[in-house]
Amino acid sequence: MLRHLPPCHLVVVLSSSSSSSSSSSSSIDPSCIAVPVIARVVYSLEDPASVLPNLPRRLTTSGWGNVSDVMTCARRSRAEFRVSRGFLYNSVSWLCSPLLWLEGPSSSEAFPVQPSEGDLYLASGVCSGTFQVLEMSTGELACLKHFTASLVNYDLASQSCASLGAYLVAVKTIPKLELVRDLALGTGMSVFIGLDALVQPGVLVWSRDGEVLTDKQHADVFSMGEPSDPAGLERCVELSVITLKLNDFACNATLHYVCEKDLPAQIP
Repeated sequence: MLRHLPPCHLVVVLSSSSSSSSSSSSSIDPSCIAVPVIARVVYSLEDPASVLPNLPRRLTTSGWGNVSDVMTCARRSRAEFRVSRGFLYNSVSWLCSPLLWLEGPSSSEAFPVQPSEGDLYLASGVCSGTFQVLEMSTGELACLKHFTASLVNYDLASQSCASLGAYLVAVKTIPKLELVRDLALGTGMSVFIGLDALVQPGVLVWSRDGEVLTDKQHADVFSMGEPSDPAGLERCVELSVITLKLNDFACNATLHYVCEKDLPAQIP
């Protein structure tokens, strides 16, 4: 169930309750969203229902007791921990615990959010615009936007991302591959990613930073036997919903695509 909070600019709210369903409301204030979650932190300010089922984990300090309201908890967390990405607040016990970051289950310091700790509040400034914050299995976050309204070629997809101050998503690791794969599987359509051999035939370069594809990246994210024709007609790259890995692809073909923005090192 969605619930309303007083107007705020500091937080997006994710409930740590055990509810397994979520709903949206057109009347909810997009600057202060409450979404029940038993899931990975995946949310958008404009889409209260954009939550996927995985358990949030976090690092926290010991926190403070006797904090009488959620906005006091928000202000204290941000004042005393400038790098804080949010906080946990229990409106019954008045426990306030600043959130330093979100960690994957593999981290030795990662703890699952418990219902007794209250609700998990995340700073709203992590990603700008309509980009979503998505968490990889390692606990790393990415700011992504999946475009599914129409099919476009590689050049138009690149231009669309650039117009938003973004770039076609860089899929350099297995956790990132899994994250973008799950987006593509949601629609059943392969997506363009930001890797191409347009400057020098046969040499695949990441559009995000101009780096050349490494041997390790190739082994981790490409299908066996691919790329098969980066010097010929297939100088762009897709994440295929058939092989669930990367594959060189014709640039003039049309697909969905995923844009990415750099995650800020610290929320202002």
